[in-house]
Amino acid sequence: MIKRLTALALVLMMVFSLTVLAEENEKMKEVLLSVKERIPDTEEFENFQSSERTRNEITTYTFMWYNSGDDYKEMTVRATESGIITSYNFYRNEKYENNPSVNKPETKEFLEKAKELSAKINPSIKDTVEVSVRGGYESLYDREYYFVLTHKENGIPVYGNTGSLTIA
Repeated sequence: MIKRLTALALVLMMVFSLTVLAEENEKMKEVLLSVKERIPDTEEFENFQSSERTRNEITTYTFMWYNSGDDYKEMTVRATESGIITSYNFYRNEKYENNPSVNKPETKEFLEKAKELSAKINPSIKDTVEVSVRGGYESLYDREYYFVLTHKENGIPVYGNTGSLTIA
């Protein structure tokens, strides 16, 4: 009798665990579909990985598409359960010469482009996100431009709700 009750309890625990896992998997799929509408086409990538992380009761999903080998490239997107993209990164393994240039455009010249990109990846909050140039120095060697995204409600920054945008 005890063996049967133990077996029944184990079966019920497994069924409950699988139900919770299926619900989480469906939420991840929903977020993925939402994200894919706002990023470049992913068909050119051979591999895909995803993960889920919950921290301070906030769940985020990370989606990574990549190609291996000499033509290595990678696109990684992190988004919240509500579909807000908090991180976007694209990397391509390219050979380039690291020569300094005094003719390199200043970061502030790319501010409007950064604002357009921010609005495109998160249209539902575009009017509440402030895009600014990341502080620091500008390097003659750097090929990238860095910006800070700050989510504000009623003009007040929302604690822990910031991001970054890099234009290469």
